[in-house]
Amino acid sequence: MLADIIFEKKNESITLNQSGILETLKLDRIYATCLRRNIASAKLLQKLGMTQEGSQKQRVFHRGQFEEIELYGLLKKHRC
Repeated sequence: MLADIIFEKKNESITLNQSGILETLKLDRIYATCLRRNIASAKLLQKLGMTQEGSQKQRVFHRGQFEEIELYGLLKKHRC
């Protein structure tokens, strides 16, 4: 479902916020993680409008070693 919303506009840059995903699913926040060494995933999350919120050392055990992960998030814009 998420992929359908993100890529419904072919050859155009679209962010999760522009797609209306937060309003459609009635969410205040979404988040994603990726391995620190996975630069391509980090760039994709940034293109989707997510911001880096932090990192966690030795968070996952992947291919025989502990890996650091990066945490990305997107908050719903609150209007006063």
